[in-house]
Amino acid sequence: MKINIENLKDSQRLIKIEVEADKVSAILDDVYRDIGKTAHISGFRKGKAPKDLLESRYEETAKDETLKRLAWDCYHQAVKQEGLDPIGYPVIEDVNFSKGMPLTFTVKVDVKPEFKLRAYKGIKIKNESAEVTDEDMDKALKDLQESAAQHKNIEGRPLKKGDYAVCEYECFVEGKSVDKNDKLWLYISDQLQPKELLGALLGAEKDVTKEVEVTHPKDYQHKELAAKKGTYKITVREIKEKILPEINDDLAKGTGRFKSLAELKDALRKNLSDAKIQQKRRSQESQIFENLLKAHPFEVPVSLVERQAERLVEDAKLRLLYQGYKKEDLDKQDEQLKKAVADNARNNVQIFFILDKIARQEKIAAGEGELEAKIAEIAKSTKEDPAEVKKRLEERNLLDSLKEQIEGEKVTEFLLNESKKG
Repeated sequence: MKINIENLKDSQRLIKIEVEADKVSAILDDVYRDIGKTAHISGFRKGKAPKDLLESRYEETAKDETLKRLAWDCYHQAVKQEGLDPIGYPVIEDVNFSKGMPLTFTVKVDVKPEFKLRAYKGIKIKNESAEVTDEDMDKALKDLQESAAQHKNIEGRPLKKGDYAVCEYECFVEGKSVDKNDKLWLYISDQLQPKELLGALLGAEKDVTKEVEVTHPKDYQHKELAAKKGTYKITVREIKEKILPEINDDLAKGTGRFKSLAELKDALRKNLSDAKIQQKRRSQESQIFENLLKAHPFEVPVSLVERQAERLVEDAKLRLLYQGYKKEDLDKQDEQLKKAVADNARNNVQIFFILDKIARQEKIAAGEGELEAKIAEIAKSTKEDPAEVKKRLEERNLLDSLKEQIEGEKVTEFLLNESKKG
């Protein structure tokens, strides 16, 4: 067998393989013998049909089976002989298979990137404060106050700034209705968009229909209206005034979780502290990773980047679904979302290989106890039995991925401990 390896871009290898004609013929003969044992050919008992008749009827089947038997065996020999570290599934192409001739084919396969580790200890990162300030507490209390606000119906006066208007409207473009809503809440302020609505609504009385022409901006969220003139027929059905509760014990009791304002403040301070510590950790990890990416420029397998991009897109779509976006609208944005996450996907794959190499260098590995602890953590969050979680991970071949995740976390912790904070 002859093997020739070509280095392609993006950490991919092209393996050219040639198998001797006599070896191909020997395997092909074996395949025809196996076919003959089960072939139904009129006038012949099983296993007694002549080879030339089998060849005339089962040539393509025999070639496919011969290629299947030879290709994978030859591929694994080539990988072992050349010391390659393949990732994912190989792709067999350019097959040349003629009777009495050598079999030739190529295999494209992604391999682990080859790169030299640069300095990764002593990375300089900012030592940000995680202290909860009085300003943080004031903002948290005001946010809670806002969430507990009530909206009181106002009678006997027109709409003014600072009010909330509950409106019904219909928008027409060139006489055609293109948008309508029976219960739209609008906060009446100088920031109201489109700006022409503010002039029409200020001083408006309940149940009186106003008509106003609006020129929509080019980036208007409703695409049918972007950069177009529209005529709005809008009617204020309710005028509401926001009433904020006082920040006191009653506000704390209203949450159903606290008996006093002091107890509420203690809980808020702890939540803010936990959030700031997590934010600080994420920021420091981000600084470490940014430094590693700059110090280790190398090509990564496109297939892994594509799979990572798909995961990031699915995560983004899930978050947007929770925010109220429609699935059918999000599905139309797949290509746009993929472009948006492309850089992050590549960086994530590159960081994975860098951390993996550091783990090998520093002999950092996930122990069996750590794996069991992670499984128990997952089980706790999903309210399942750890044994069931482990069984599911084994069935889906995800235990190795979980080990890699643990190792990545341990290497990141190692790098943070070895960093210089200032």
